Amino acid sequence: HNEQSPRASIRRQALSVALAVTPFGIAFGVAGAKAGLALWQTSGFSVLVFSGSAQLAAVDIVGRGGAVPSAIAAGLLLNLRSLGFGVAMAPSLSGPWWKRAAWSQLMIDEA
Repeated sequence: HNEQSPRASIRRQALSVALAVTPFGIAFGVAGAKAGLALWQTSGFSVLVFSGSAQLAAVDIVGRGGAVPSAIAAGLLLNLRSLGFGVAMAPSLSGPWWKRAAWSQLMIDEA
């Protein structure tokens, strides 16, 4: 029989995700370095900022001498679309509103 083990399936899926996001990670690392950010600052963006578009916008704004509130505002506006995704998904999920809201955030591309 030629069935894959659950671990092999997980490894294959993890590799496909890693290959898909590696080019973005490289591009963001270059953008962070070009903007003059330290490695820990660039890494912090990846940990704390939800979407890649918000990360790139914030680094571009800060790198060009823009104010941090402007970078935050740009990120919030770019992430506003995620709220719409969550609102649209919540009714199709079961449970209390807070659980549906949490699960709906896992249904978008950033998750």
